[in-house]
Amino acid sequence: MKLTHLLATLYGGLVAASAGYAWVMDVRLLHATTEHLLPDLLLATVTLPASLTGTWMFQAWPGLFSQPLVQTVWLTLCGAVQVTAAFLVGRWMTGPRTCPHTSKHGT
Repeated sequence: MKLTHLLATLYGGLVAASAGYAWVMDVRLLHATTEHLLPDLLLATVTLPASLTGTWMFQAWPGLFSQPLVQTVWLTLCGAVQVTAAFLVGRWMTGPRTCPHTSKHGT
């Protein structure tokens, strides 16, 4: 396994774990009277720098981003995009596995 693939896999696991934690806590405490910022802050930290777009999205659509779970959806999408980009960059850095223009017969 290439190092870039290993790092992308580890980052994907970290994003999945933090997103899962954020989703479970947000759904469980959806109607609670207390704040529960730790899961969402953890997810926002893990998905930096893409999570910084949340401020711009809130300014553009404050009514939408004030709804429950919308910010969690946005942060999860940011994490998914970053994990996909990490795998693509790792694939680009390692190059193709075989050269498609060569054959066994040398032609």
